[in-house]
Amino acid sequence: ITEGAFKAFIGARLGLDIVGLPSITCYKDKQTGRLHRDIERLIQNCNVQNLVILWDGDCLNISDSDLELNLELTRRPYNFINAAKAIQELAKKIEVEQPLSIFMAHINSSIIPHNPKGLDDLLIQYGDNTADVMDELKALSDKNGHFFKFINISSSVTLLYNHFKMNDVQVFYSFHAEKIGEINFKFKGSAYKFNDEKGEVELIVPHWATKLFWIGDEFFEMVEKVDIRGITRNELVKREYSTLRRRFGKDFEDSLHYYDGFCNVPSHFGYEQIVSNSYNLYSPFTHEVEEGDYTCTLNFIKHIFGTKEVEYGGVLIPYYEIGLDYIQLLITQPTQKLPVLILYSKENNTGKSLFGKWQNYIFQANCAFVSNNIFESEFNEYWSDKSLIICEETLLEKKAATEKIKAFSTADSVPVNPKGQKQFKIDFFGKFQFYSNNEKMIYLNKFDERFWILEVPVPKTDDTELLEKMKEELPAFLHFIKNRKLVTKRENRMYFHSTLLKNDLFYKTVRLNEPGQVQELRERLKELFLDFGQDEIVMTIQDINREFFKDRLERTYLQKILKEYLNVQVHTNEKGQSTSIRYEYYMHGEHSEDSDFISRREIKNVGRPYVFKRKDFLTPEEDDKDGLPF
Repeated sequence: ITEGAFKAFIGARLGLDIVGLPSITCYKDKQTGRLHRDIERLIQNCNVQNLVILWDGDCLNISDSDLELNLELTRRPYNFINAAKAIQELAKKIEVEQPLSIFMAHINSSIIPHNPKGLDDLLIQYGDNTADVMDELKALSDKNGHFFKFINISSSVTLLYNHFKMNDVQVFYSFHAEKIGEINFKFKGSAYKFNDEKGEVELIVPHWATKLFWIGDEFFEMVEKVDIRGITRNELVKREYSTLRRRFGKDFEDSLHYYDGFCNVPSHFGYEQIVSNSYNLYSPFTHEVEEGDYTCTLNFIKHIFGTKEVEYGGVLIPYYEIGLDYIQLLITQPTQKLPVLILYSKENNTGKSLFGKWQNYIFQANCAFVSNNIFESEFNEYWSDKSLIICEETLLEKKAATEKIKAFSTADSVPVNPKGQKQFKIDFFGKFQFYSNNEKMIYLNKFDERFWILEVPVPKTDDTELLEKMKEELPAFLHFIKNRKLVTKRENRMYFHSTLLKNDLFYKTVRLNEPGQVQELRERLKELFLDFGQDEIVMTIQDINREFFKDRLERTYLQKILKEYLNVQVHTNEKGQSTSIRYEYYMHGEHSEDSDFISRREIKNVGRPYVFKRKDFLTPEEDDKDGLPF
């Protein structure tokens, strides 16, 4: 078993019985919790005697980003150890006629010329002279070979910890000294530094102290919490001085560093935990970036944002390219203000929630899921320092809620109100996303320029493994995003020009939030255009009130309806002046049930009429003059 389909393909061409996994963590069926059924069947039906878990030659390496961000350096080696251990445990549960010998192996990249990393690199490098490579691979010797290192883990994996230098910090440092150098590093939770004078590694901060923070006048402990989506989040929890003294001794603060206060400085590439001696509430971005395939991810983004083209800068660009710009800005320019993204669909299982889960995986502790009453609570600590704030099942019909969203979406800072702590202010750069199955998901008017509403269709196929595939593609997608050129440019504080955001669904949502009288007037005018075929309808405000509302509305309110909601103006002459003119309009007459003929009555008058244009009330699909009765 190896990591990568291409490695397996190359090995199989040379006669190996080999299976390629998409990644080192993709070895079991999620429904059964067992090894993938195909692997189990191969072992059983082919009477397999030896199972080799073959990792790449860099499996012993520590992560460059973990070292750069001063994170736990054993994290990456443990990933390979734990994956091998899990496969070993699952393989031992398979019912076989004879005991299965299980090995973990890796390529000796560091001692082979040109340092081939994977099995494919090694076999391609040796070309037609692979006999020695294949012989050593099939020998399964636990002696140090030239091409491979084998460790028998049939009964125990304890030898792996020693092989990965995980049992002693001095040995670990010596193995990675060239990369670590003289900087502080974390090993199993504690902080160390190499003392050049003594020629040994010294303990700088004990494990327990790395999770305690003395910030301002208060003490905090970093606590790991797993949310319902399986994401592990680190949360600062306030601790009393007396509690910490009982737990760690009366002089515990001597092992702590003092910080002046909090800050909130986002960065996904070049993160700093401490900025000017302030503790950064923004969490580190720990994903690897590596060139590769991201086809599933790109197809999913096309599904969410759509492939319909829109004109921008004199050229047509597909909508998903604007979506890629949005995601790219989220990741590469986290302080850039962006529009509030709303995903709508009548149906369930369209991908809205999956989009949220995928972003949650990307931003991890910097993403918060909130409920509809997000702004009703005075305590905002949960989401105030996040880069992305997502609300599912959205229904925000009240104007006050929308106004708060608009205010926060452009705010540069917010006051934080933690429970049991002093209020403090931090920089705010959070982007809001709302998902809904309700057409009237949020209160909007036509002047709002901070909202981007998209209708997400039902996918043509249902891929239950799509999220896992996108997780595996994330390093490649991040590489693409880091190197991609934006197709749009910054037009305003929310970046995108409003013409890119105000689509048909935006205006439909606006109309759903209009007062009943506006909707009624709009529908009555639409009927007149459809039935009588005029390109324009001209009526004074008195005509409108009498014909449509039986003189029930106040003049000022009706003027507001005409100007603010319907955007119609009083007729003007060539000089742009409002003047009194002779005009006429048609209204429905008495209708006979025995006839399909639509009767009309003609009204003529003199006054200063408003002008309603056919194109403003009928869509191209609705506008069909061929069926007119006149």
